[in-house]
Amino acid sequence: MSDYPDSSIAWRKRTAVATAKAVLAGELGLIEGCVALSQVAHGLVSRWHDDPDFLVFGAVASETDHLPTGSARTHWNPDALAREDQRIAQYEAKARADIVAACQNIIARYGDA
Repeated sequence: MSDYPDSSIAWRKRTAVATAKAVLAGELGLIEGCVALSQVAHGLVSRWHDDPDFLVFGAVASETDHLPTGSARTHWNPDALAREDQRIAQYEAKARADIVAACQNIIARYGDA
């Protein structure tokens, strides 16, 4: 698994579950949720790129790292932001089913943590 202490692993599991639930509830954007989940992957699975769920999160994070999300949006020109929002919507529509399934799997896998 990893070299993290047990308490750190438990925290990462709880964080992964809370993040996945927030994505599914619409409280956190799909892309932002994937970025957050890809960041906790390293402490949960030894080879995250071989894990089908964390692979989804990592792929989304990588494929969208140029798009304005989170607090970075405040620094964008409104016209450019509107244009990028269309790209975000298109990407999220295409990836939504995979992201939702991966979030559901994370909750099922770590939900009792």
